[in-house]
Amino acid sequence: MATGIALEDTAQEAQNTRDQDRAVRFLESALDLYLNCGARHDVTRVQRKLCRLGVTQAGSLGADRPTSGWESLTSAELRVVRAIVDGRTNKEAASILFLSPHTVDSHLRRVFAKLNINSRVELTKHFITHEAS
Repeated sequence: MATGIALEDTAQEAQNTRDQDRAVRFLESALDLYLNCGARHDVTRVQRKLCRLGVTQAGSLGADRPTSGWESLTSAELRVVRAIVDGRTNKEAASILFLSPHTVDSHLRRVFAKLNINSRVELTKHFITHEAS
């Protein structure tokens, strides 16, 4: 929960500097965390903030999202996947995604569990398979 709050605060700072894309990325990451925690009030608050930034259909609690497989991955997890598949380390991915290396690691652990894989090579294979279809 503390990470979600920090992401919201950082999104506000990005908005203050008129970097809307960056603000949206931070809010989407916060939303994913709140969805995973089942934090209904926080989800609603962040959805409203995203709506004000022009983002529609920003996640819902208990959504139709599966619990495993490629379709179960959140938008924040997919951003991390793309960075890793591009050959970046956790630290490099964190830097370009404006996240902490710990958050990147957390996303990767969830991705590995959802896809039932154990390595970046397997992740890349899944990514290529998914992108081809």
